Amino acid sequence: MNTGTAETAPVLVEWHDDVALVTMHRPAKRNALSRAMAEQLTAAMRSCQEAGAIVLTGADPAFCAGMDLAEADKEGYITPSWIVHTFYESVVPLVAAVNGPAITAGLEIALAADFILASERAVFADTHGLVGAVPGGGITVHLAERTTTGFARQMSLTGMQVDSATALRTGLANEVYPHAELLPAALGVGRRIAAMPRAASRAVKRMYDEVDGLRMNAGLERERELFAAFTATSAADFAGFHRRIRSK
Repeated sequence: MNTGTAETAPVLVEWHDDVALVTMHRPAKRNALSRAMAEQLTAAMRSCQEAGAIVLTGADPAFCAGMDLAEADKEGYITPSWIVHTFYESVVPLVAAVNGPAITAGLEIALAADFILASERAVFADTHGLVGAVPGGGITVHLAERTTTGFARQMSLTGMQVDSATALRTGLANEVYPHAELLPAALGVGRRIAAMPRAASRAVKRMYDEVDGLRMNAGLERERELFAAFTATSAADFAGFHRRIRSK
């Protein structure tokens, strides 16, 4: 799935036995979500559907620091729902190994995994409101599901940063590891999943997905509708806001 060399490809796919390791790979941009990265992420997920498990991470120092706003100002803003929808469509269990900041769009991507394992360096935040935007990739549903409604609202309405210890305490992350141990641990968890009979692991994932869907589909659809309505009326203000920030 690599395009170009390992130094330039925005997404890397490596195989560890039956576990596919997918790495967002724009370290100089803190793995900010560009259009090319988004397209390759969705392609990578589709190409790994024969895996026993998928581990998703970012090239240090970040997991994903959000959308690439400089590119978005020039080429238009990416609708986040089509990216994470590919993750939700996966029949393969997906583990997010959050090695650093997972901010806004990065948080949406992490929340699209079945569960999150975190480095001690992980930081989570929803900064949509701080920059004049609104979520469109499932935060208003999945963040509350992982934590509590009150905690999710606090994150979204204040833009506060949540460290790894707080993520563990609130249920956002399942486990926290020393930074150097995160990826080996995540691959180990992936191998345990892959060692299950394939039909069983996929059936269990589907059961959880469908039961969750019964509760959440209406909320996700409504979030997408509100995101589209906000974007249609406020996109110019949003873009102008960021141009003013970068010009200071």
